[in-house]
Amino acid sequence: MPADFMLRASAIPARPLTLKDPTMRNPWTTKNPFMSMWLSAANRAAGSAKGQATAAAKRNVATAQADVTRQVLDFWSGKGIAKAATKKKTRR
Repeated sequence: MPADFMLRASAIPARPLTLKDPTMRNPWTTKNPFMSMWLSAANRAAGSAKGQATAAAKRNVATAQADVTRQVLDFWSGKGIAKAATKKKTRR
C-alpha cells in the first residue's frame, strides 16, 4: 500500500456529518429556558388583555342593543310621542 493512502483515509470522516450530529449544533435553534419563560409570560399577559377587551366589547354591544330595543318599543308603542298640550281656560 502506498504511504499516502493512510493520509487520505484519515482525512475522510468515518461517517458523514448530519443535522442531528452534536458537533453541528445551531445556536439559534437550541432551547433557551429564559426566553421560554419570558414568552410564556408574554403570551399569558396577551391572553388576559384579549379576554378583558372581548368582555368590554360584549358589554358595549349588549348595552347598545338594549338601548335600541327600548327606543324601538317606545316609538311603536307611542310612548315617545308627547301629548298635545291642553289650553287652559282663562277667566273673564
